[in-house]
Amino acid sequence: MGENIADNGGLRESFRAFQTYVKTYGEPQRLPYVSQYTPQQLYFLSYASIKCDLIRNYALRVRVYSGSHSPYKYRVNIPLFNFQPFSDAFKCKPNSTINRKDKCILW
Repeated sequence: MGENIADNGGLRESFRAFQTYVKTYGEPQRLPYVSQYTPQQLYFLSYASIKCDLIRNYALRVRVYSGSHSPYKYRVNIPLFNFQPFSDAFKCKPNSTINRKDKCILW
């Protein structure tokens, strides 16, 4: 539970730092192969990409029973689904699975 709370708070704080950077220095230059994404969308894609993995069922069970972290799928999806700037960046439909009406906001 503690690690999940930390993921949620870390996402919020790092996005706040990103916003401060953009206010101070302007939007970062976009690379040609990702120019279809806004800087905010790229931020969230980057956040999600660090948790990409392919794991076998046995290894997943071991991780769930013995580890302090939830599976990566949940460590990415749940904080993002509860974070309004993510929903705004990707224009997610209101009250959809990815843009929950009742967002869980801890800090």
